[in-house]
Amino acid sequence: MDAEDVRDQGSDTEAAGDAEATVASDATDASEDNNLTDLLSDLGKAAQETAATLSDTVGEGEAAVRAGVEEAENTIRQHPLLAVGIAAGVGFMLGLLLRGSGQTDDD
Repeated sequence: MDAEDVRDQGSDTEAAGDAEATVASDATDASEDNNLTDLLSDLGKAAQETAATLSDTVGEGEAAVRAGVEEAENTIRQHPLLAVGIAAGVGFMLGLLLRGSGQTDDD
């Protein structure tokens, strides 16, 4: 076996090693793709569960707000003078808060 045959055999061995590395790399890529697919699937399921829970919570919140508004309306109908007095008091307090002190910092 001369030097040229040894070089050829070495390059064949390198080519075989490269092919094995490519197959191993492809197997790793396929495994990563499966892991990514599983992760995306789990993420999708979690998103659906979260959306369902959020929808239920919003529905419960809307029902609570409706019940509160209905109760307030009934209270106002039963005690209209009290409701007017409370509204006037709240308006007066807001007016004081929004008006401020009337002084400027131009001094």
